[in-house]
Amino acid sequence: MSSEASLEQLQFDSDNLFNRLSEASPLEASRLLLKVELFDQRNSLEVMSQVHEQVMQEQNGASSLVKPVFLSICDGLVGIKKLGLKDKGITASRLANEVEQFDYDQNSQVSQDQRLDKERLDASSKGNRDNKGEYSRDELENKSALSNYKKNRYNESSQTYSELETNENGQRRRLHRSNSERVSALRSNGEKTSKRISHTDHNIPLKYLFDEYGVSKALSKEDIKRIANRDTNFDEISAQLNTKKGAKTWTQLAADVELKRNELLSKQKKGKLSQKQQQELEALPTKQTLANAKQREKDARKASDGEANKTVARNLTKDSKLVKEAVGSAAEQGKKELQNRGIGEVILLIVKPIMFEFKDIFANGIEFGTDKSSTLSALKYRLNRAFEYVKRNVAAMGFDVIKDALLNLCRNIVNAIVDMFVGILKKGLKIVMEGFSAIMQSIKILCSDSSPAQKGDAITKLLATTVTTYVGYSFEETILGFVSKMPMGDILSEAMMVVVTGISSSVVVWLLDQLDLFSTKLEKRTQRVREVYSLRVLQIKENTDAYEASALEQIAKQRLTQRKLAQDMNHAIEHGDDLNLPVLNMAKWLKIDLKVKTTDDFVKLLEGDAPLVID
Repeated sequence: MSSEASLEQLQFDSDNLFNRLSEASPLEASRLLLKVELFDQRNSLEVMSQVHEQVMQEQNGASSLVKPVFLSICDGLVGIKKLGLKDKGITASRLANEVEQFDYDQNSQVSQDQRLDKERLDASSKGNRDNKGEYSRDELENKSALSNYKKNRYNESSQTYSELETNENGQRRRLHRSNSERVSALRSNGEKTSKRISHTDHNIPLKYLFDEYGVSKALSKEDIKRIANRDTNFDEISAQLNTKKGAKTWTQLAADVELKRNELLSKQKKGKLSQKQQQELEALPTKQTLANAKQREKDARKASDGEANKTVARNLTKDSKLVKEAVGSAAEQGKKELQNRGIGEVILLIVKPIMFEFKDIFANGIEFGTDKSSTLSALKYRLNRAFEYVKRNVAAMGFDVIKDALLNLCRNIVNAIVDMFVGILKKGLKIVMEGFSAIMQSIKILCSDSSPAQKGDAITKLLATTVTTYVGYSFEETILGFVSKMPMGDILSEAMMVVVTGISSSVVVWLLDQLDLFSTKLEKRTQRVREVYSLRVLQIKENTDAYEASALEQIAKQRLTQRKLAQDMNHAIEHGDDLNLPVLNMAKWLKIDLKVKTTDDFVKLLEGDAPLVID
């Protein structure tokens, strides 16, 4: 029995009630009528309890948490197997949810999936990457700029100070040119000079800038060379530190140095440090040196990104070809997405009613709900019903797919332009782009017929899951970066990412559901009670009418019978007739069992030894 049926008001059978009243004595009738009056009140309380239980079951914490977690993980794992369904917008969770919630009375709608949107945007970004060939240091290094920077640092002096290095006491390290008299004197004494000779170093390595800036179609190699060889990206440091740094960034070097320092200090505490290792420990850059280097790296990064983005903006305004290429690339990808999305939505549109019919047949039988008397006609009815549903919704679905495709085209065009920028600006614009779908869905929710509380709850959960998904992808790029370097690491990393994002997004929704910030549970319960009692009011009125009709008719008959019996009793008293018969008739009508029915019975009662008890 459905939950709605269990909440319906039980209706009286007026004929049955009349028969029961007809068989009842006046003394029994009042008790029967009292029970009838209490019936509505008792059932109303039961209904309130049932409504509360149903709402709580729908909001059950375990089912609302475990189920979406399981579906989210399955959804991602299906994508890892690269079955091609994700490209068409079909996922395990969406298929399961839409089949479970399918209703012939509701029109089919094109839904959005945050993870799929993120993956499509990432695929678009990969297509926007420029290929500038292999990295060549000779093509990017500007030796003239390096020489001028060194010259300005020395300013006709025989020595200078390292811009980064300090000893344990905070004193800056003095540096000399490699051909200076001081360096020659040290060499003649057999001393090592790598920590005395100065090198002009690129703070952010050339290869690092080439790998990052080179993917932008709006930056040429000459642009990258100019940006990489600005004074803001130069540091005058010792040859020793420059050699140790190599092609690493200062952040990478600092992490390696601290790891090595901790290892050597641990051996030193245990007394297992060799003389060579002691020298290696002393040669490590100091913590203050590394702190200075990382701060300089931030400054250099900010200056280089700023200049690169200015160059991108300048090139976009001067070269219309860049914008045309962005539009063309986005249009090509949009065409592919439109084709895949259309196929996917058609598949779902067909699968949903068919799966519904199969479920209904296995649960209730072929003829259930069809009003058909034969299996063949019932099966034909079900197929026609599914076909009519598909035919009714295919046009509206096609309109939604085209509308979403146009929105995605605009998003891909903007994304292609965003991919030409670099650094923090690019990341910020990416966040806006990645949240575009969530913003559009939020607008749809605001325009729906839902209540303000339901709108607020839906938008909060939508934005929360969007943020959680994108934070999860950031987690993949940072914390799980090392996993991708392992054997089969790309699959393992993606699988771990699926689990993390699936669980985290579902837990966030579950927590928001438990908090019930917009009191949607109370609103839902109130709405359910209102719906139930709207039907019950009508049913109770029908019961009341039946009750009143039966009760009044029987009371009228009993009133006439009582009057007739009373008249017979008064007549016998007034005329001195035998009173036993009227009394017996009255007792029989009232269904009272008299122990004394004749004069002889009364005399025997008086002559007996048993005490006379009056109840």
